[in-house]
Amino acid sequence: MRKFFTTLACVCLASWSAHADLQEENFGYGTPPSESASDPRVTRAQAIALDTEDPLWFAQQADFLFRTTASYGRNQRDDILRASQSVTAGVNNRLNIFADIKYQQNFDWPEDGFSGLGFGLAYRFNDGPFMSDVFGGLELRGNRHVPEFATNTWFGGVKIGRQWSWATLAATAKSSWIFDENQGMAYLNFMPEAYFRLTGTVSLGIYSDLQKSTTPSFDREWLGGKFSIRYGRTVYTGFVAYEFELDEWRGGGRLNLLF
Repeated sequence: MRKFFTTLACVCLASWSAHADLQEENFGYGTPPSESASDPRVTRAQAIALDTEDPLWFAQQADFLFRTTASYGRNQRDDILRASQSVTAGVNNRLNIFADIKYQQNFDWPEDGFSGLGFGLAYRFNDGPFMSDVFGGLELRGNRHVPEFATNTWFGGVKIGRQWSWATLAATAKSSWIFDENQGMAYLNFMPEAYFRLTGTVSLGIYSDLQKSTTPSFDREWLGGKFSIRYGRTVYTGFVAYEFELDEWRGGGRLNLLF
């Protein structure tokens, strides 16, 4: 009897190992352009390359990513509806350019309107096993009706991390500078993120944003999470976040389209 159970255990272990190897090779669904339409399988590497919510995702040459984001939140003062549209283009496999436009609606304060246009570039300095990107740019604001976006801001930073078949761990350090005679300041953001691939198309992320400013009233401590579902080159994401200094919560969604 003991020999029977030992043999059965060995067979089960071998079957599980073969299944795990198969899952490693066939991780997602759908057919990327590089594959034959007759083969619906997507490897793990290809699934990760299509997952535009992964914190270490980087556009390849001739890739265009459109991100549409909307969120609703409430803090100690009022309710705020925010919307943004961004586009990222892959110049080559190491250089990306990006731009975005933002809008916000304050329901209890007269601070509505177009809030700013930003643009910049990112360079993939190292491609593995630890990945690292450097980036920089300028946010053109100057809308006196929206104090949060009232002054032009220069920014730069670095992102480092590592991808595994089942998870990505990354951290971003970003520095921003505002040059203004009356409200000039600088602040640092440290943004760690853990991103877990539950299946080939479903992912879960946990992230935070710790901001330290030369003007203490602008210190922020965000903690959030997101849930993503991918269909081919389209990713649908829902997210929630909470800010401790202003007692603000925020929830919303994002649509990523990769061309």
